[in-house]
Order: sequence, then C-alpha cells, then structure tokens
Amino acid sequence: MAYSRWSNSFWYTFWSFSESNKKEEQVFEICDFGHSMNFKYSELIEDIDRCVDKVSEHFAKDVQGRLLKDITKDEDGKSNLEYTEHTFLGFELDNRHLDELKGYMTKFVEDVNGEYKKDPATISQEPTGITAVLVTGGQA
Repeated sequence: MAYSRWSNSFWYTFWSFSESNKKEEQVFEICDFGHSMNFKYSELIEDIDRCVDKVSEHFAKDVQGRLLKDITKDEDGKSNLEYTEHTFLGFELDNRHLDELKGYMTKFVEDVNGEYKKDPATISQEPTGITAVLVTGGQA
C-alpha cells in the first residue's frame, strides 16, 4: 500500500523493504525517474525537516542514469536488455509539494510506531507500509 501515488499526487511514496527487523532501520522510499531517494525511520525522527531539505536539494540537481532502449532475444530465448544513457534534469520543488511530502513522511513514522507497539515477535520481514515516488515532470 502506498502513501501516495502518481494518479492523485505529485509523489509516489511507500514503506519499502528493509533487510532489518529493527524499527530504526525501516525505510521510507520516494520513487522517481532518476531522482529516487529513501530515508530510514531513524533519519526522519532525528530531523524530518532536514530530510525534506535533502529531497529539495537532490531534485534540483541533474542526475545521470540509463533508460531501457530495447529488448531482444537470442536464439536460446534469453532476453538481452539494451540501455541508453540519459540525463534526468533537476528542477525546483515548491513548498506545496514539500509540505505534502512531509505529511507522507510523518504518516510513515506514525505507521512504524504503531507497528512496533505490537509484540516484536509478530513483526514480519515484509513491509506493511508504503513507498514514495516523485515523477519528474509530474503534476505541477
């Protein structure tokens, strides 16, 4: 389950998979083409405003990446993926988008707190929360 999705938000965010069962290691993820980020629970409770600032700074920078160009199959039926280099252009986020994101981060913290109030022996390795994503050129 996502905290936000592109169909109704500028952001796509969720509680992402963590290899750790520890509360402090739970991961909030922001998905984006080229600008994805994640934060541990411990980072968010230490200084959520600094985390929002990091997102703003990161999205303002151009990022080098790859895009899928083609998929071919060899004679054995094995798929071969061909990529092309791409520059994902940075852009400034306005306060409305940053405030919205902070709300999703806050909800993630609340959900982690609620999950870890339960008996620790019953906490699953599977995420019960959501991930976050921001799409470059998404809704303005």
